[in-house]
Amino acid sequence: MKKFLITLLVVSLFPAFAEFNRTSGLIDIPEARILPHLGYRIGLNSTFGLGSDSVVEGLEGNFHSAIGFADKFEVYLDIYTISNFTGAIGFCHNFLKNDKFALSWGIHQISYALDVSEIGHGDSTGWHDDLMYYEGDYEKAFELGSAFLVSTYCLNKFVDVSLGIGRGRYVGYGTHSKYFNSNFYHDKGGDWAVGLIAGLDLKLTKNISFMIEGDGRDVNLGFMCRYKPIEIGLAISKFEYFIWRGQGDSYQPRLALSISYVKTEEKPKLGTLAGTVFDQDGNSLIAKVGFLNEIIPETMTDPELGDYKFTNIKPGIYDIYAQAAGYEWSQKEIEIVPGKVVFCDFKLEKEKFETGDIVGKVVDLQTNEPLVVKLLVIETDKTAESDTNGNFEIIDLVPNIYDIKAEALGYETGYYSVVVKENEKANLLIKMVKRGMVITLKGIKFDLNKATLKPESYPILDDAAAILTNHPEISVEIQGHTCSLGSDAYNLKLSDMRANSVRNYLIMKHMIEPYRLSARGCGEIQPIADNKTEEGRKKNRRVDFLILEE
Repeated sequence: MKKFLITLLVVSLFPAFAEFNRTSGLIDIPEARILPHLGYRIGLNSTFGLGSDSVVEGLEGNFHSAIGFADKFEVYLDIYTISNFTGAIGFCHNFLKNDKFALSWGIHQISYALDVSEIGHGDSTGWHDDLMYYEGDYEKAFELGSAFLVSTYCLNKFVDVSLGIGRGRYVGYGTHSKYFNSNFYHDKGGDWAVGLIAGLDLKLTKNISFMIEGDGRDVNLGFMCRYKPIEIGLAISKFEYFIWRGQGDSYQPRLALSISYVKTEEKPKLGTLAGTVFDQDGNSLIAKVGFLNEIIPETMTDPELGDYKFTNIKPGIYDIYAQAAGYEWSQKEIEIVPGKVVFCDFKLEKEKFETGDIVGKVVDLQTNEPLVVKLLVIETDKTAESDTNGNFEIIDLVPNIYDIKAEALGYETGYYSVVVKENEKANLLIKMVKRGMVITLKGIKFDLNKATLKPESYPILDDAAAILTNHPEISVEIQGHTCSLGSDAYNLKLSDMRANSVRNYLIMKHMIEPYRLSARGCGEIQPIADNKTEEGRKKNRRVDFLILEE
């Protein structure tokens, strides 16, 4: 606050001059960029004629002020002269902006007077050197509500270009300037004419800019010196005098000077983060390094050196991480310091997994006799072999779903899926089959004298489907059998229908390939029990799987 009050005192005592338009502008024209949110500018400005015949009515200081809102609007208040007091407001709306380009529109000179300028209200040609600025009856446009549309493009870090159009104060009325606006085809000009706006801002250094600009009225040259938070501008307006001399003794250039106090949120100096990612033995790693919960792109370390680097990072405290394939990821908290390089190295340890095991037994599907079988975990190439009791164990497997391949002499190769979980033992019972084996599907039931499967048969058929899934190379003949009740022809037909019903279930429900399944009705001719008893007849009403030979 003390600094601000001292600055205001200096500004108020300064012999200010008036041509500078400090609202979102260069010297006398606007540009598309505006003050940031709640940034403000306050200051004084004025001009005086350089020619011997120039007359400025009562050298007066003018006051200018502006404030930004939401990074979209800049609103200003100007007070012109004390003797001819006039206030004017205006605004600039930035509706398109990126790193290189900005586009804005606005209205200046909103006041209670039709013609308002730096000498107060009334015709601005009251400036004596403007009286001869035009010839004959060619009239200027009134300055109230001087609207504009302007774009600013950043060619590089040294050059900005502004182009646009505007009415009112941007429309010329002289013998030459009229050709830079839409009045060129009128004999007497027009209030709603539109003039061209063009400006060049050349940044000689970080704090000094050279400016040249023009509109439909005049051309201005100047420079701006910035020593935060003070801006001082010096310019020569109506520079075209030096090009078109002889237009009249009263047509003179003017010297303009402006001083402002500008307050904006200072951008913090940026910092750099760098480091190396390596393993426990000091070997460099190819790793991904990034920031947690920040919109900052990740980076990869150098393949040979393991180095990484982030530049232009805002100061603050961040959580960063490093991650490499096969290694545990690491996270650290670091503080980015303005204008300095912060080093952060990562030593990554090899990835450790909580593992699980598979324990199980291998038996003959038909006899349940234990088998000695070679086993292979397909996804890991781990192998094992069951003992003479059919038992086996496979340890230290990363949690996953595995396929176990089982091979034994005289048996079909089988494939069995098993889920391994952390710190658990997965149990797996492997039932091996061989060609020519007959498997009775116990518990298959149908509606009386029909081929319709009862729901309680579904789990048994699902297990049968698993045999086909686990042994993808076998083919099966599905055999239907009945008891001796009924005629031979009826029983043969019923058993055939029931065998096909089982076949259709396996195809439709479990997507077993149809060519692997055949169905045959055997009727009553292959009993396995005495048909004279009810218990025997129940056993004879059955469905068998015959593993077909080649």
